[in-house]
Amino acid sequence: MNRNGLKSLRMLSQVWAFFYLAFIIANFVMQNAYAYLASPAGALYIGILGIYAGSKEFERWRQEYSGRRHGEFFVTLFSVVIGCLFIGSMILGPSYQVPSDIVAVYIGVLTIFALTQKSKEEYAERRRT
Repeated sequence: MNRNGLKSLRMLSQVWAFFYLAFIIANFVMQNAYAYLASPAGALYIGILGIYAGSKEFERWRQEYSGRRHGEFFVTLFSVVIGCLFIGSMILGPSYQVPSDIVAVYIGVLTIFALTQKSKEEYAERRRT
């Protein structure tokens, strides 16, 4: 993939991240009025994130990627939002629930982050030797 393609995937991933976070907050506030959209929206986001992260790692291993994008920001942002939703649910009661689809997407985000971090570490280690 060329540099412009990777940049486009990064931008698409970021737009979907913010859209999905806004969606899960709105869905929570509206007491799961849009729960039927949680699964497809989450699947789209995880798919886009996976394609971007995978493409970035392939480029790194082909030694064509030298960017230093840090997923820590998005993982931290997701963690804060999910944590706030759980705390909100405990305070506001059972009519404010965190759908399991959203928890599954959060686990997917953490998994993709962990895999890309491990790939980055392995790549750095092999370059040193």
